[in-house]
Amino acid sequence: MKKNISKWVALTLAGAMACGLMGCGSGDNAASTAKSTSEKSASATSTPAAGSSSSSASSASSASASSGTSGELIKVGVTFGDLANPVWADCANHMMEVDESYGFDVTAVGCDSSDEQIDQVENFITSGCKAIVVGAKDTDSMGDYMKQVIDEGIVVFALGYEISNYTADMMVRNYDVGYSVASMAAEWINGKFPDGCEVLINDAPEYDVLVDRVSGMEAALKDLAPKAKIVSYISGTTTAEILPQAENAMTANPNIKVCVTIGDGGALACKEAANGMGLNTDDFAIFGVDCTEQVAKAIYQGDAIRGAMSLGGGKLHGETILDVLQKIFADEDYPKNTPYPETQVTKENVAEVAEQMGFSIE
Repeated sequence: MKKNISKWVALTLAGAMACGLMGCGSGDNAASTAKSTSEKSASATSTPAAGSSSSSASSASSASASSGTSGELIKVGVTFGDLANPVWADCANHMMEVDESYGFDVTAVGCDSSDEQIDQVENFITSGCKAIVVGAKDTDSMGDYMKQVIDEGIVVFALGYEISNYTADMMVRNYDVGYSVASMAAEWINGKFPDGCEVLINDAPEYDVLVDRVSGMEAALKDLAPKAKIVSYISGTTTAEILPQAENAMTANPNIKVCVTIGDGGALACKEAANGMGLNTDDFAIFGVDCTEQVAKAIYQGDAIRGAMSLGGGKLHGETILDVLQKIFADEDYPKNTPYPETQVTKENVAEVAEQMGFSIE
């Protein structure tokens, strides 16, 4: 049995995430690699998602039986709009590492456009996938398309971005998350700069749900730090695409003291830019959504990133998806809507959060 995933995820497995804080990674979503069953089994774990009503081994047996052949793994296709995003990459990696313990055979890919993503779903179905996990590149087109997929008897799990047709989902309250992370920034601004300071915002207008997240950020700054001034917006979700924009913005606006980002890619890019330009001082701060291992280390070490909103991390997301799919195929009751966990992370609690998520930050 072969496993396919983007070049980024392959590099992640090889440890390349340690190189250049993601900035050295390729954003290529099309390339793939393979791993044999024996190799996968050696590194896989069998821990079920938190809250699972039964062990993964027994549930896997039921799920496999429902596929029509005793012991046959159920094929699951995963397509994410951006596998260069470390959280999505962690989710895809973990699903493929533990899939067999849940009774599944998972293949994960990334895409560069909504049309490509729809083609990927069609290919998954043709190859015999009984379930599709989708982090939609375009929520409108994918939502419309998934109606016919569900009509064909395929299970659809939507992750992160809300679509109109799905079997189950796991969603972020984007406006609230944006408001929460910016409220952390506002508290810091009020403590350091009572008369306000200049702020940089990282957005991604091509993702409608992230527009909601940025709206929450803007509202929190207006409500809680009204003297702060947003002087620059930089767009993107990965460190590689955001880094040059961050450098340009900080060059054009040398008095920027706070960056608020939609994800860890932006936080790491702003940190790298600030370090390279000598701006990383005690009166400079970055606050972002997603507390990946690199972000947690920066918070712990006091390296520019002062706080983050943890949404649980890719491993938790992957286990939650597999646990819900397991229940669906075993014909058990399952949660149709699962919210992302939301935790404000600062230097005071980052060690505890990191331990819960399995990170090594020291």
